[in-house]
Amino acid sequence: MFSSIFASENVFKVHGDETVVVFKNKRYYVWFLVDHATNLILSWHVSRYRDVSLRSY
Repeated sequence: MFSSIFASENVFKVHGDETVVVFKNKRYYVWFLVDHATNLILSWHVSRYRDVSLRSY
């Protein structure tokens, strides 16, 4: 059903990449969503925490 609604030629492929950056002795996690065909960055996210459950409120 899903494949009949969305033809394969209209689907684009993306991949995610995670990078750790250290700045002033603190770790930051940067995630990139990259278009597979063009290697263009479609989106990014920066966080002090890799996992939401580790975050202290």
